[in-house]
Amino acid sequence: MLYFDTSFLAPLILPEAASDKIAAFHRRLPAAELTVSHWTRVEFSSLIAREVRMGGLDVQAGAGRCPV
Repeated sequence: MLYFDTSFLAPLILPEAASDKIAAFHRRLPAAELTVSHWTRVEFSSLIAREVRMGGLDVQAGAGRCPV
């Protein structure tokens, strides 16, 4: 089982310098072995909500962005 936190997941959704490298790494992993904690889900949801409030994402994009 591979555990990922928000700092790993965020670049998959929000463009950052490391986004392409993280996405390439993520694509090579077996989906059945990936997991996140309840707290990662809460933290990631909070991050997306903040991006919507700050105008980085519109409401529709924010609603469809939570993969966890």
